[in-house]
Amino acid sequence: MKLYERLGANSLCPSPIGYRVRIALALKGMDCARVPMRFADVDRLEVETGARTCPAMVDGASRLTNSEAIVRYLDAVQSGRPVYRDEDRYFDLAAIERELGARAGRVIAPWFIERLCPEDRDYYRRSREERYGMTFAELVAHRSASELDLAFSVGRVAAKLERSPFFSGREPGFADAVVYGYLLWIELADPSAMPELPADMAAWYEARDLAWRRACLKPFAKDA
Repeated sequence: MKLYERLGANSLCPSPIGYRVRIALALKGMDCARVPMRFADVDRLEVETGARTCPAMVDGASRLTNSEAIVRYLDAVQSGRPVYRDEDRYFDLAAIERELGARAGRVIAPWFIERLCPEDRDYYRRSREERYGMTFAELVAHRSASELDLAFSVGRVAAKLERSPFFSGREPGFADAVVYGYLLWIELADPSAMPELPADMAAWYEARDLAWRRACLKPFAKDA
């Protein structure tokens, strides 16, 4: 079993999407070989996995090319402690991508670039400036407004904790991994950009951080 992950500066994986899989593996007590990939390695990644983005997983004849598919596969391989839980069927992943992923990206992109390998930074700058329709200088100039948008998004996401202790229901699961991954991404890029979390969400984040940060930020082996 091989997990292909984004390689960043200091041998860390800087991807909030990748963190979901690292958390799933930790919850299940599983491990696998980690293959670090730079943005420049996209052709090799496609040959070996069939995907052009990370994370991707190869296990024998099985090729998994997105985080949800990987987590569901891990649950099928080891069913004792499911990560994708019943409540996750009602979790609107696309909405969270908009609320946290897209809005956080506008806030942190000019700082997050420092978390990437130097040879990947020009590509990242070009691709993100195209995605957001602004230069990095313009993103910095609009940061206050973007932070306000992100704060409203966090409030909407936090409301889901009013009915259960976790985003996945009675126990932490895939939805929790998704939300935590984005918040860790923000903190890793620029701690000053971390939005103020409502009380319930702040307590949730502190507990998830204690449980999951180490797994997410485990460096790649030197010879990987």
